[in-house]
Amino acid sequence: MSWDWARLEAKFDGVEIQRVRFITVAGTWSRPEWGFQADVARGLNDERFEWVPVEYPASFGPINPPFPGAPSYQDSVQVGVEATIRAIEKSSAPFILSGYSQGAEVAGRVCIELIEGVLRHRRADCLGSVTFGDPARQATDESYGGGTGTGISKLEIPRGIKRVTYAVKGDMYCTIPEGMTGDQMHAVYLALTRMGDGKINGHTALLQEVLKILNNPLAGGIAAIDAIIRALQVAQHGAYGPWVPHAIEQVARMAAHN
Repeated sequence: MSWDWARLEAKFDGVEIQRVRFITVAGTWSRPEWGFQADVARGLNDERFEWVPVEYPASFGPINPPFPGAPSYQDSVQVGVEATIRAIEKSSAPFILSGYSQGAEVAGRVCIELIEGVLRHRRADCLGSVTFGDPARQATDESYGGGTGTGISKLEIPRGIKRVTYAVKGDMYCTIPEGMTGDQMHAVYLALTRMGDGKINGHTALLQEVLKILNNPLAGGIAAIDAIIRALQVAQHGAYGPWVPHAIEQVARMAAHN
């Protein structure tokens, strides 16, 4: 049944149709209303949807901190997960998750909570997830953009929620390869995302791996050099504008199956 016919019948039956909540999480250093996920929300422009942008630090520790004492990336992500869970629990309406970069990882971790965590009771209400430059990209995700590989966080998300993600070639956050290069990129990711929380000091093996890559790439071999080259391709992380219209269509399809 199309949404127009559903609305027409609802008017005659006196039934109010519950809108789909489009819950979005912005990327690092961004306000809730900034980013590709926000562009999708604005592009929906449809009374079927209610846009719910999530407030959270979106910080990266001491790197370009948005405020004094900003939490590490990892701690910021956790705050984002908790804020998104609260946003979901505020309404019994069906919802779709969306995020960019750090916000995409937040969405991925919320998917875990929906499948096997504290949000299991709301799993049926989640119509899907749409992400851009996703550090938690899974090999099983429905992917667009031409980038191969998976997310740099190596987060494992059980299957059970429709996940659509956009990954362009050269975006290291969502296209790390298998093997040593990918492992070393993941090691750098772990080190950098823990800056500011004081936890990295206890990870001697991790620090040694990162120092080997950053201070003496030749000692780490070709894989280490490749990891650094990929790390310099951060510019591609912002190349998702052309995919926003496609994402809008994907969100509309998810809502239509509600």
